[in-house]
Amino acid sequence: MNKELVLNRLPVPTWNRLRVNFTNAEVPESPEQIKYDVELPSKIDVREEGFAGASGQVIMPERSAGEEWAEYIEGTSLEEVSYVLGEGKTNAEALRLTFKGEGNGSRINLVAKDNANLTVVYNMTGDFDKTIVRDTLISAGDNATVTLIEIYKLGDKTRVVDSIGGIYGKGATFKLYQIVVGGKDMILGACADLNGNSSGIEIDSAYLTKGDERIDYNYIARHRGQHTTSNINVSGALDDKSSKTFRGTIDFLLGASGAKGAEREDVLLLSEDVINKTVPVILCVEEDVEGEHGASIGRISDEALLYFASRGIEEKEAEELLATARIDAVSGRIPDEKTKKELLSTGEDD
Repeated sequence: MNKELVLNRLPVPTWNRLRVNFTNAEVPESPEQIKYDVELPSKIDVREEGFAGASGQVIMPERSAGEEWAEYIEGTSLEEVSYVLGEGKTNAEALRLTFKGEGNGSRINLVAKDNANLTVVYNMTGDFDKTIVRDTLISAGDNATVTLIEIYKLGDKTRVVDSIGGIYGKGATFKLYQIVVGGKDMILGACADLNGNSSGIEIDSAYLTKGDERIDYNYIARHRGQHTTSNINVSGALDDKSSKTFRGTIDFLLGASGAKGAEREDVLLLSEDVINKTVPVILCVEEDVEGEHGASIGRISDEALLYFASRGIEEKEAEELLATARIDAVSGRIPDEKTKKELLSTGEDD
């Protein structure tokens, strides 16, 4: 059985008639535990326990999918698995979690102690006729870095809800790379509590959609510490009757003096029937901050098509090249060489 939830709420709602304040989704009432194929570096400890921050304190992060999601996921029988990297350690090889189709729910905690550098890769490739729910909580201690790479290359039967929440100490950094190629209904997001001074979040996301596929993003940066930074970059291409909603919120809270935040989106429209909704939000109650946002949304220009035609490239091929270039651009910035090589060598057709 399924139950319907309200997810990815905009932190400050706008006009209801715009239909961007939240999204609805059906999730499995009793999800079954996902059994990942795990490549586990020796330096990382695995603990079957609930969330505990890098300092040992239990302060629950805000989840990007929202309060209804938090109540739902905590009410399931899914086991929590914590991957912990000790103080000052670096996992030279990434922790890799690959979904092969068994189960449909997971709760994972990623903890990097002070001065640690943790890299994690989630990989989900295939066409699974199910709704998959994934909850990830992150804690990064002082001067720690957590890099999370998520790869979704899915068919038109798979539905995913992927919620990320994290708390970051002094000088800590969270880097998120998301690649989405396909998927019937993709509800994604990340919320970062930048509590420590000079902490930061960097998001680099790219997508390709076709048919009647849908992507719904909700990225939130809560600037609490001084001189905190956030950079949110999303680019992609929409084709056929697909749709995408992007919510990006940069929230400068009282005390976040010297903070800087920026969000940018680049959207290529390949059909007149696509639906694109972009909602950049900057909230501010602190005076000494810098926030900016920008979006580039449009079709391929006639001049560009003429340029391609002059080199023997037809319109459809030109569209595919420009769309794939968005995926390749983000793939090329991924710091994990194994993942980067796989993405750039296989392209979008696998």
